[in-house]
Amino acid sequence: MPALLKRHPAWTIAAVAVAVLAIAVASLLAVREANANARLAEICSQIHSVSEHLDEAPITEGDETVAVLGDSYSQGWSVGGPSEAWPATFGEQTDTAVYVDGFAGSGVTGSTFCPEASFAERVDEINRIEPDAVIIQAGLNDTTASSTRLREALAAVLDEIDADRVMVVGPPSPPARTAAALQRVEEAFAKTAEDAGVQYVSLLDLELEYQDDKLHTDRDGQRIIGETIAAAW
Repeated sequence: MPALLKRHPAWTIAAVAVAVLAIAVASLLAVREANANARLAEICSQIHSVSEHLDEAPITEGDETVAVLGDSYSQGWSVGGPSEAWPATFGEQTDTAVYVDGFAGSGVTGSTFCPEASFAERVDEINRIEPDAVIIQAGLNDTTASSTRLREALAAVLDEIDADRVMVVGPPSPPARTAAALQRVEEAFAKTAEDAGVQYVSLLDLELEYQDDKLHTDRDGQRIIGETIAAAW
């Protein structure tokens, strides 16, 4: 038996045990990370599969062109797409040609599931069609950001938009988000819009029904949102 084991058997066994445990933990973490990345990739693929892009025809017709830059609510996630979501109701009630660039999980401060899908990274596509007006609908995917970050991120997006008219629409109040976080987003967005000289529309007080995920409203809720935005238009 080696001299080291004879002199320090307990110390050696403990060291080996610690090393084995460290390897096991590292392996577990690596597996969890791989699984998490695979799940994100799967969700991102699903989002892309239902995305409507500005290359496609507008979902409503009219003389004035309005481009919507939004999240899953604009995309119509879980209700059948933008034609079943608030942008269609808005377009029908305002007689405008509405193009939708909605992407689930995205916000002004980043993107939850897909890389390069934040609002700032999609503004060029909005400008490309040269819309008369732009509606920015966001907030539910920005609730973890600080007030400073919220203001800076929205201001950066507003600075890049090239349209005669811009409207910012804040988040509704689903159970999946805390009232405090939603209020922080609301105040930051409203103040930033005011500073930029653009219109802000609040949805926090709307009474909406929500689906099982407690985050997305149903088709009736989408209609109410569309009517609210149209009434403010």
